[in-house]
Amino acid sequence: MTDVVEELEKAWKSHVKGVEALRTSLDKIRSATKDFSDMLDYIGYSMYRGKLPHSKGHIDVIVKRLDPIVGSYGHKFCEDIVILHKCSHKNVIPLLGFCEEERERERERIVLFEHMVNGSLKDHVKTTSLTWKRRLQICVDVARGLEYIHGEVDTRHEIHGGIKSSSILLNHDWKLLFLISSYLKV
Repeated sequence: MTDVVEELEKAWKSHVKGVEALRTSLDKIRSATKDFSDMLDYIGYSMYRGKLPHSKGHIDVIVKRLDPIVGSYGHKFCEDIVILHKCSHKNVIPLLGFCEEERERERERIVLFEHMVNGSLKDHVKTTSLTWKRRLQICVDVARGLEYIHGEVDTRHEIHGGIKSSSILLNHDWKLLFLISSYLKV
């Protein structure tokens, strides 16, 4: 009975917070990632590249798929999705969608973000592709992103703890976008 109550609470929270519009089916994600064939990385979760249908064609996405073996995550996943949905800042990558579905006795938990074409800061920090002026601007943008995350987002007073060059992503204009899905243990 407790599981039923927890599921109802999650559904209610999700609906009330306006997050439900971002729910994406597992079948749609499988199609976008060609059945999870293009894995980029694995760090307690799998990261895949994909293309999602969009009103203006397709959008390149990064799919972060939780490893069901790592843990159950329970209602924390929904709470973290609500936090990510609330985030609106020029230096934070917005949440494009999420999936939470039961399949073959395992619960799939997935989040979707826009793919940043210039990759992570880690890809460029030891090259000459970043001028010193651009590097300083990235430092300022990281500070602004952290100030937003720690000061304006309802994060239950958690500390990000995942600040590293691989979680600092750069878009097509070399503008920093901060991946804060580290709150999600996804």
